[in-house]
Amino acid sequence: MSAQGFAVVAHRDQGRWSCDLVPEALTSDLDRCLVQLDPYAGTDGTFAFVNAAGDESFVAIRVEGGRAPRYLLSDAAAAFEWPMARQVLERVVTDPALHPERTWPAGDLDLFVDHGVSAAELRMLLDNIELSADELLGYLAESLGFGPEYAVVVDALPGTLTA
Repeated sequence: MSAQGFAVVAHRDQGRWSCDLVPEALTSDLDRCLVQLDPYAGTDGTFAFVNAAGDESFVAIRVEGGRAPRYLLSDAAAAFEWPMARQVLERVVTDPALHPERTWPAGDLDLFVDHGVSAAELRMLLDNIELSADELLGYLAESLGFGPEYAVVVDALPGTLTA
């Protein structure tokens, strides 16, 4: 588990997954984070997992060459305290009054469907209050095929507790 916020970008490099740490300063600014992801946006798609400090919520971003970014916010309530969550929520919910029931996950629940994680499975995971953001992101990375690469990056973070 990490004691700080972090962002990891997962991308394909010559057909193999690779993960890189994104500067922590970008974990609170969505536009700056997207600029950092531009060079990685290939045809297979690139994922960024941004974990807020405190381990309670995360943002997943998918960028693909020539397409608009897609977003998932694990907990819309995080928008009250985390600037990036607020920025994502503003992009995925055009009129909050139309979605009063959307107090938890917000955004594209089909974000990972073409990589084997259905919207129903994702919703079930996000609804499980026993799972931390770290655990959810680790599970998603494993399900998407870059679990070991993701773990190497996250385990190397300062303040990370390894089992």
